[in-house]
Amino acid sequence: MGIEVKNLSYTYLRGTPFERNALNDVSLDINDGEFTGIIGHTGCGKTTLIQHFNALLKPNSGSVLIDGQDIADTDLKKLRHKVGLVFQYPEHQLFEETVLKDVAFGIRKKDHDPELVREKVIDAVKKVGLDEAILTKSVFDLSGGQKRRVAIAGVLIMEPSILVLDEPAAGLDPSGRDSLYHILTDLHEKSRITIVFVSHSMEDIALLCDRVIVMNKGGIYMSGSVEEIFRRSLELNEIGLDVPGITTFMKMLKKEHPQVDDDVYRLKDAKREIIKLFRGERC
Repeated sequence: MGIEVKNLSYTYLRGTPFERNALNDVSLDINDGEFTGIIGHTGCGKTTLIQHFNALLKPNSGSVLIDGQDIADTDLKKLRHKVGLVFQYPEHQLFEETVLKDVAFGIRKKDHDPELVREKVIDAVKKVGLDEAILTKSVFDLSGGQKRRVAIAGVLIMEPSILVLDEPAAGLDPSGRDSLYHILTDLHEKSRITIVFVSHSMEDIALLCDRVIVMNKGGIYMSGSVEEIFRRSLELNEIGLDVPGITTFMKMLKKEHPQVDDDVYRLKDAKREIIKLFRGERC
């Protein structure tokens, strides 16, 4: 059933001089197995919204249902095993002596058999592309990309059916970002886990997501497939957002070569169109 949000509103510091409305009557659905992107400017409500998905925040009004059950009536431990939330710069939350202990933290109280715990840790780190040999290392001796993967493994070990990531590639170099995105794509394709992906990067959204939700001023501005959203470039421009850079390039190319299809949002599709152009297939 996935995630269902009904008329959700949330205000920070209610009743104080610093009161601020973060979400205003938000309604949306995210279906099981979808890879959904959420975009919008800083302060539009993206992070506030996703923190409701595992009840870190609870609505002032409205409701959030996970697999048909209202978070207000759900056992928090069960909910947070079902909905894994990876914050921006999750490596800042690493604190144990070794990778093994850090990844295992979320299940140690539940699983008392050390061998079973170790098996689950090995499975989790392999899912994020790390070798078993890393388990004995200090988390503080890892590279930035490795820390990011370890933090995600610490969420995956709880076997969530929904994985929510807030700017997961922030601060990573291009190699680390590409590696992380390969892991997320592989995880989604193999397990059909529902993924909610918050990002400022239109390129990353186009690359990874099936569906896009655009937020503005605490509300839903538009939603639809990648193609449906990025075709509405003028409306995105009105709220200060843009289409992927490759789309802008293809529109410029079309001015010189009208036969080119500029309804392109991913690098692989642009490559296909340019090859057709040079082979004379676009005449």
